[in-house]
Amino acid sequence: MADEDLKGKVFGVAGSGDTFYEEYYNVSVDKFEETFKKTGATQGADSVKINLEPDEDDIKKLDAFAEKLIEKAKNGQ
Repeated sequence: MADEDLKGKVFGVAGSGDTFYEEYYNVSVDKFEETFKKTGATQGADSVKINLEPDEDDIKKLDAFAEKLIEKAKNGQ
């Protein structure tokens, strides 16, 4: 994916992990974010990391995350 040209595209990354694996907690979220940035895509919202299953606060964060992505995409960045 890093070789793709995604200029003009909006991205967001959300993922769940397990804080038990401290050093590796949600590393994939960071790696996807880094890779998307290398493609020239625009980050539409801050990445969201969730421990295991989303609780009420996480769901609120995810709702806000989705709203920001939609707004960014509608406004053409």
